[in-house]
Amino acid sequence: MKHLTLVILLALAPASFSAEQSLPSFKCTIDYTGGVTHRHGSPRVANFKVGPDNEFRLVHRSRLSESVQTELDRFHGKAVVTDHSGSIDGYQTTINDYVVRFASKDPAIWYSWNSCKSSGFPEKTGMTYTCSWPEGGPGWVFLMRSKTRRFTAAFRGSWFSQTDDSEYQGDDSSFSFGTCAPFYD
Repeated sequence: MKHLTLVILLALAPASFSAEQSLPSFKCTIDYTGGVTHRHGSPRVANFKVGPDNEFRLVHRSRLSESVQTELDRFHGKAVVTDHSGSIDGYQTTINDYVVRFASKDPAIWYSWNSCKSSGFPEKTGMTYTCSWPEGGPGWVFLMRSKTRRFTAAFRGSWFSQTDDSEYQGDDSSFSFGTCAPFYD
């Protein structure tokens, strides 16, 4: 009986391993952040210290709990896959299949996650993941290429929010880059 169990487990192992490889999750760590500061009356180029929110998690939605997936479906919509193989051989785009969050945010809360779009040639050059949140206003843009496992992230800032009667100059705008590694919680 022990041998039969071992044979069954070994037979199933490659299938589960290949499923993990086909829907990889990534831990993306910021290596450097620079940008523009709006303090002291005029915009200036600046280097920023990498703070506590120095990691992102990029995860396929199927890896999230059912309750988180349900809420994401309700607020962001279900994943939509478009296969362009008829016009561009092997190219595909998918909306809402991957989600991203800061590693410091609670993965069990649906609004910690932000929907992404993926596009590219999965078999040739890999996929590019593009995430932007929140829509409009100050917020983040995150881009990662699966083949190189490199990413860039930009915080748009809120320089445009300054009013004539305020000392507030707007939030700084920053640009970060780093690398990603496969990661499974």
